[in-house]
Amino acid sequence: MSDSTIKKLPFFSIVMPAYNAGPFIGEAIESVLAQSFDDWELVIVDDCSTDNTRDIASRYAGCHNNIRLCKRDSNSGSAYTPRKEAIILSEGRYIVPLDADDAFEACFLEKIYSRIADTGAEAVYCRLVHGDMILPVQGFDISAVYRGRDLLQHTIGGWKIAPNGCVERRLYVDTMKKYAAAGNCMNDDELLSRQLVIAAPKIAFCDAEYRYRVNPDSVSCKISHRRFDILYTDIRLKELIYDNYISGDESRTLINVQLFNDTAGMISFMMKHRDCLRGHEVEINSLIERARCSIDWQLIEGKVSRIKSILLRTGIGPLKFAMMVYGSVKGRK
Repeated sequence: MSDSTIKKLPFFSIVMPAYNAGPFIGEAIESVLAQSFDDWELVIVDDCSTDNTRDIASRYAGCHNNIRLCKRDSNSGSAYTPRKEAIILSEGRYIVPLDADDAFEACFLEKIYSRIADTGAEAVYCRLVHGDMILPVQGFDISAVYRGRDLLQHTIGGWKIAPNGCVERRLYVDTMKKYAAAGNCMNDDELLSRQLVIAAPKIAFCDAEYRYRVNPDSVSCKISHRRFDILYTDIRLKELIYDNYISGDESRTLINVQLFNDTAGMISFMMKHRDCLRGHEVEINSLIERARCSIDWQLIEGKVSRIKSILLRTGIGPLKFAMMVYGSVKGRK
């Protein structure tokens, strides 16, 4: 076989799950086409969109050889499955996730490539911008190169870094094989991001700008029983941390505080939106109870609301009753 017939594989594979992103996907794709670094492919997996998402993506794929579109036969219910399929289809050395409602700055890939060349890191994370919110948080040293497992604390109790950027394809594939996804959990992507952080020997950062957009039509923005998936993610994240970090590590305390706050928060959400969640009460209460039983109460002592802690430690009922009474009294004022 001559050199001219050997297919040159791209350095970056940009993977894009897409579902009903018609108003935004064109802008996302255009931000890829505008890149100053041109050694890339874009793999789009449409998750059975019911709007014009597929048509828009198909037009771009028809005009550009380095854009591929795959169409799923059924909706997966989360971004994890179509993203995983895009990764499997990809051929690049580094995987770069891009949601269909987000965008890159024009020199995004160039900056990341330069950082890889300088550090040899298996992952390079970028700067995420959403209005006034910018990650990494102020004061975080992006010039340093970190051992991945030392960064996990920055993802618990609120993200202090953004796991956006690129990850070596081999590391991505090996990590997905090692950890089975929940199947249809809305927050599987967030858990995978932490699994990748722990698995990466070296993580570097750069100031490449990832422009994040909140899509008001996404499941995460709607009043839905799917919002309670966050508790399942917290439970699995706690298991991940306890498997990888010894007793006394601060990560164990942080995840238990997060688990408590999310459990109390979702009880409040359930009480506020009871009518919209009707028909899912058994499923929701079972998940809340599982989350409550997963909390290590000793580790959160003095770090969360004492009254809420006393009530929730007793059971779901006492905190629900207290919230109902408080809401009733507040409503009379």
